[in-house]
Amino acid sequence: MHTDGLTDDHDDDSHADSDHGKKGPGYHGGSVSRGGGHAGSGSQHLVDSVFRGKGRDNLDTMQGGSAGKGSLYGDLYVILREPDGSPDLDEFGRVQFVDAEGNVIPYQSDDPDDEGFGEVTDEAALQEVEFERLNVGRAPASVLAHALAEAERIIGLDADGVLERDAAGRLIIVDADGVSYTIDSPLENLSLYQEALESGEWTLADAAAFLGAASSKTKEITVDTVVYLNSILGINNPDDGYYDLSGFSYDRASRYPGTVTYLSDPDGDGVYTEVTLPIMDVVFESQDYSGSGADAFATAADDARAVIEFVHEPIH
Repeated sequence: MHTDGLTDDHDDDSHADSDHGKKGPGYHGGSVSRGGGHAGSGSQHLVDSVFRGKGRDNLDTMQGGSAGKGSLYGDLYVILREPDGSPDLDEFGRVQFVDAEGNVIPYQSDDPDDEGFGEVTDEAALQEVEFERLNVGRAPASVLAHALAEAERIIGLDADGVLERDAAGRLIIVDADGVSYTIDSPLENLSLYQEALESGEWTLADAAAFLGAASSKTKEITVDTVVYLNSILGINNPDDGYYDLSGFSYDRASRYPGTVTYLSDPDGDGVYTEVTLPIMDVVFESQDYSGSGADAFATAADDARAVIEFVHEPIH
């Protein structure tokens, strides 16, 4: 299978970042407990750390003792968010949790003095954010540091100073002998994602492509995935917020104008034919998207993931 017509995000302002991400104010209230009773100080501290966009160290340590990264994931839920990725708070300053149908889950009480003020009416409706392959972000920092060193070593082999990209935006390096290397390791792409947001030496469009390549091929990337992952990686501002993605814009059709060639068995008789069709048609069912902010960034990352999923299977 091969593709062509991928645009270079460094030159297309329609889907590159106009501002390489700003760190802004975050969440300052709201909690929920998973079990019966009022949320204790430990879970309150953990939830506050996540929603305020705290860094890796704050996520690891709960009030009163060490939690460990493994215990973090059960407390990360799907919530309403503003275009910049920050929580969309209700009139009482609480985060608004969302069920599988997109409905806000009400709290038990709107009286701040009631125990139910910080607890939802239906805890079973809470949606936990699943990270799957991105769980590697909770590994010791040395793991990603080693992966980044390897990615940078490969990038250093580039002979002409122009980095090429495959259909999903993964980096292709061509050395002086004409040998090509694709950085397709999920771990190395996650390290590049972290580096892109921390260093400012890559565009946000690059960062979205790195995230798509780091993710599980079949797991959708959402705004919650992005915001929580940034907290886990320590990318978010540890003092006052989150990584502001409001300056990012994205247009799917501009990003994927090319074609993909694959094998097809339309009659189901084992006779395969080579088919070449637009990426927009076969991967995205001709559905365009245009937007800005955190939602657009998550969509761009998920689109890269979807393209990788498609090209990974040579027969469709």
